[in-house]
Amino acid sequence: MSGKTVDQLGNGLGLCNLCAKARRRSWSPLGLLLCNLGVADLLYVVTLPFLVAYYLQGRTWLFGRGMCRLTRGLFHLNLYASIGFLTCISIQRYRGIVYPLKVRGRGQALGPSLFLCAVVWGWVILQVSPDFAFSKMDPNGTRCHDTTGNENLGRYQLYILAITVTGFVIPFLIILGCYCHVVVVLCRNGNIDPSIRRKCIKLAVLVMVLFSVCFLPYHIFRNLNLLYRTWQHQGFCSPSSGSVYVSYQWKFAGSFYFAITVITTIGYGHAAPGTDAGKVFCMFYAILGIPLTLVMFQSLGERMNTVVRLLLKKIKKCLGMKTTKVSMENMVLVGFLSCMGTLCIGAAAFSYFEGWTFFHAYYYCFITLTTIGFGDFVALQKNEALQKKPPYVAFSFMYILVGLTVIGAFLNLVVLRFLTMNSEDERRDAEERASLRRARNNVHLKEDSKSRNAIFLPIEDRTSQMNLIPLIQEDTDRQRRQSSNSATRVPSFCTCLCYRPRLCGSPAPSHPETLSCHTNPVYYNSISYKIDEVSLSTRDQTGFSSPGSTLSSNSPSCRGHSHLRRKSI
Repeated sequence: MSGKTVDQLGNGLGLCNLCAKARRRSWSPLGLLLCNLGVADLLYVVTLPFLVAYYLQGRTWLFGRGMCRLTRGLFHLNLYASIGFLTCISIQRYRGIVYPLKVRGRGQALGPSLFLCAVVWGWVILQVSPDFAFSKMDPNGTRCHDTTGNENLGRYQLYILAITVTGFVIPFLIILGCYCHVVVVLCRNGNIDPSIRRKCIKLAVLVMVLFSVCFLPYHIFRNLNLLYRTWQHQGFCSPSSGSVYVSYQWKFAGSFYFAITVITTIGYGHAAPGTDAGKVFCMFYAILGIPLTLVMFQSLGERMNTVVRLLLKKIKKCLGMKTTKVSMENMVLVGFLSCMGTLCIGAAAFSYFEGWTFFHAYYYCFITLTTIGFGDFVALQKNEALQKKPPYVAFSFMYILVGLTVIGAFLNLVVLRFLTMNSEDERRDAEERASLRRARNNVHLKEDSKSRNAIFLPIEDRTSQMNLIPLIQEDTDRQRRQSSNSATRVPSFCTCLCYRPRLCGSPAPSHPETLSCHTNPVYYNSISYKIDEVSLSTRDQTGFSSPGSTLSSNSPSCRGHSHLRRKSI
């Protein structure tokens, strides 16, 4: 009854939300499809009270043959209408992403969507209507089957095979094609924000995973169950060897349990396909389901880590801690404690339901959640638990799925931690290599500078020196002493000279003392240049003055050729 209440509340709230949006603005094509999907779900929800009473009465039907057919027929109507409208929604999203301009132009009209909804309802009713013609009750009138009795088993098997192809296989291929193409388009488009691209890709993959998990196992194992019943009815299988296997293991609960062990790679080995067709189905299902399931668990684990990080941050803030930042060590510790708690809770529950010791139950939980699956301990195999203990079956399914999500979240943290450590080590090694290269280059530069500074060019008359590389302290002192000894010939070392080339024909000054200029007291090595005529002036005649001194532009030599300056090398 709790499931019925949740379904009614969820579908009712969804329809009310859509209707409220419709009052504020006109209906959209996507909103119309979602509304029809909710209506299809409500058709099945209204039959749930009868099914709940049927299973609570020990699988005894109390409401007559007509109500049995109506209940099972509405189930199939809901099933294939949901698949049809999910296919239409997938096509709508595909067109919106791959062909956005067409959808914004002609795709916003409501008329084509109304026609599409009518086509889907008509096609689903046409598919499901033959199911009402088959009897659902056993000869005693106490059981309400979801298939039919043995008297019409051959025709019903052909009908189920046809509706599986038209109602599930074709829509399933359309959905896979649409979302796979959407993923390809999103990966190739470089104009989309990376975070939005990742969210859209994860949403597309999650839709494919959920659709596969919800609908694929049911159709596979329903056809296998009918095949086994047909062979048993025709005498190919003995009742003693196949009755339990068919009746209990390959009902919906047992088939769903087997599908979970396949796509999660647990593989207990408690059940296996017995025919070549079943083996082929199982291989295709594993190839398709295992990658999608791994992606789903990885995505759910990331979201779980995000929620845990926010909770830890709020807890630290409430406790008044100075730093509210959640470190990687905090997340790893919480993940480890979550894994241990999940294992302990499962061990306590399975030891109660299965009668195992706590250690054996803990061992079973560990082997299950690590997907080892030895098969020496398997739940739901005693006392027809798959058929007679629905709460225990639901708990087992949810425990496997939630436990694998918790383990996946913890493994994401551990792998992320190791990747972070490796990236830090690589960055540190790269910095060390770069520092070694810089140090090696500095050593070569110093050696080159020392070899260049060892060459000293003497200062002669009418000779200027141009600075290249500063001397080290010893060379500077030596050059100062040499310059002081030659001060009688050249009173100072000029930092800026104005000259005329030889073509001017001006006579050279006869006295070197007439050369006077301001100098910078720092001596440099240079390459000598021959100056034909120099005329400089200064405010004082001392050898060393402030660097701020400038040349006089009143000299005739400089006035005539003021645009000519010595070019530096």
